[in-house]
Amino acid sequence: MKYVYDAVFTPEEVGGYSVEVPDIQGCYSQGETLHDAVINIAEAIALCIEDNIASQEDIPVATFHHEVKEGELLFPVMAEVDPAYVSIGEPYITTAEAGALLGVSDSRIRQLYGAQVLEGRKRGRDLQIARWSVDEYRKERSMPYKRATSSEEDLACV
Repeated sequence: MKYVYDAVFTPEEVGGYSVEVPDIQGCYSQGETLHDAVINIAEAIALCIEDNIASQEDIPVATFHHEVKEGELLFPVMAEVDPAYVSIGEPYITTAEAGALLGVSDSRIRQLYGAQVLEGRKRGRDLQIARWSVDEYRKERSMPYKRATSSEEDLACV
């Protein structure tokens, strides 16, 4: 889905811009150029919306035509978020659950963790994988959730 919010760009004395999205609490960014600032705030908007979806909170309503101070710039910025790629629920999952989501074996998940491709944590003898890192891995490779064949597992090597 596409989301559009007003963003306020404030030129900094040392150069670059700081950016705030008034409709999304805590949504700030910056950039050395206006172009960089637009790209960075679009990413920040997407991350904030993904966080709302993951925590099952309402997505902030966009309002427009905010008041700005002299020297500030105001214009809408669009961010795209695919809710299908957002983890809802527990932040850590078992290696078997991660393997099922990616369509690879439990041992392949352990290899990806060992290669620092997936984030996780050790709980005693158990390894838990950060759900967000599984989602990022899947997104980077445009992988749908499915059970892979052994030849697809070989192709999934880092």
